Amino acid sequence: MLSVLKNNLPVLVIIGLLLIIGAVLSWHVWESQKRFIDYQHAIMEQSVQGAATEVTLLIDKLRTSLALLADENQQSLQQLAQNPNDEQAYARISGQLSKYFPSYHAFTLSDDQGQLFYDDLGERIGETCRSDLRAFATGEAQADTYIHPGPERHHFDVMQYLEYGGGESGVLFVGFEPDLLTTLLRNSQVAGHRLFLVRTDIPDLIEISAEGGREEMERDIRLEPAELERIAHQQAVEQTRWNLVDLPAPDLFSSHLRRNIEQNVILFVGLLLLSMASVLLLKREEKRRVDAEAALVNSLQSWTDTLEKRVDEQVGQLERLGRLKRFLSPEVAEVVVSSGDESTLQSHRREIAVVFCDLRGFTDFAESVEPEESMRVLGAYHEGMGEIVGHYHGNINHRAGDGMMVIFNDPLPCEEPAVSAVRMSVAMRDRMDELTGRWRSHGYSLGFGIGISYGYATLGLVGHEDRFDYTAIGSVVNLASRLCDEAQSGQILVTQRVQAEVQSLVNAELIDQRTFKGFSRPINVFNVSSLREAQEQTVET
Repeated sequence: MLSVLKNNLPVLVIIGLLLIIGAVLSWHVWESQKRFIDYQHAIMEQSVQGAATEVTLLIDKLRTSLALLADENQQSLQQLAQNPNDEQAYARISGQLSKYFPSYHAFTLSDDQGQLFYDDLGERIGETCRSDLRAFATGEAQADTYIHPGPERHHFDVMQYLEYGGGESGVLFVGFEPDLLTTLLRNSQVAGHRLFLVRTDIPDLIEISAEGGREEMERDIRLEPAELERIAHQQAVEQTRWNLVDLPAPDLFSSHLRRNIEQNVILFVGLLLLSMASVLLLKREEKRRVDAEAALVNSLQSWTDTLEKRVDEQVGQLERLGRLKRFLSPEVAEVVVSSGDESTLQSHRREIAVVFCDLRGFTDFAESVEPEESMRVLGAYHEGMGEIVGHYHGNINHRAGDGMMVIFNDPLPCEEPAVSAVRMSVAMRDRMDELTGRWRSHGYSLGFGIGISYGYATLGLVGHEDRFDYTAIGSVVNLASRLCDEAQSGQILVTQRVQAEVQSLVNAELIDQRTFKGFSRPINVFNVSSLREAQEQTVET
């Protein structure tokens, strides 16, 4: 018996190894499937929460914009309410609505009982809208958003209380097509999942999907019982009658398990064939087989461990670098990744210098030239300004057309943020003098203005998975933006705090005290005309 075991020891060893490998592969399949399920649930949770927040923000933005429109056009709205046949007042309101909301569906005005002054609804919006308008006007119900069916197309509504003057009040009602929400869901939806907005009171009724509204979906607008069971994560959307749900594909988990099993079966079969070949060799020369097998196992394991470690490290660095480069300058992103510490990107308070700058007269210029020429001018502008920002180690926090926001002292520390901000701004102005001179030779009348403030702000990441932005919020940001708006061409407007930080380095004069929106007290505004060191060098020369 012992002799038989001894003679067949290599075979028994191979069989034992195959059993162990089979057990390890089975455990790997189970563990891989578990990790995949956990990962998908994390994606669903983040996707639902992020998309629900974006829907809420979109509704809030529409309501805020509608309130602003109503405030800016109060006289025209009052005229239209008093005289519904005033075509000029109607044209002004319609034009403003198109400017604020290019895709709005319809609008109307009512008194405080919901009785219409001007019926722009016609046959495009049914009785549901009129009923909601009356309930909102009389205070019987809140203006919770949901889809209203219509003869032409489904839509959702936003309403705003109005004061017409003389003690009379009413409601401005605007209907919107669901394309805005459809685009939002499409951008938030990840592969293998579908995002739906469903009614809270009718949980199986789909109102909006990434494909469009109810009338545009190619599937049944009702969720089947099996689909309802698959929903693992949902989020109520504030100020609406919607729940945002994530519906995973029916074969999402089973297909992954099937692929995993197939891959491991192929691997096991390959190992089995290799083992059979090894048995033939081991029977001829057992000692060499044992030595070779031990060396192979050790080498393979060591190589696999080393390779996996290197791959994981490199992939992790590339993923972090790619993610950070979406909202940080490349050099700042590389410093954060190389340090291995991303805690600086979490929400925190810090004293920063904020610079806003943009072109003067760009809107009129863009309307008067071809888009290609407008883009060429913008390209030269951003290339020149970006080079200067990089030279002074600023962080371009935001770009929008001809506007730019730069911050100093975050995320990388800066010894003198205000000084760096002012030096950079003067260099920008000098470079812009060259550019605007070149543009004037082509007949383009463009200027350049800058606003700088200095103080504490809250900074950190804002957004959701796959769509983060690193930004700063606070009064110091708003004040820099207001100063930029006030700056004339060639001016660098700064606050008294900035002036105090750089007064020994610059020539600046107090313009006056100005009151800005969002600030209760007047603010001393200074204009930086030049750097003193530049003048000293000129005198020496």
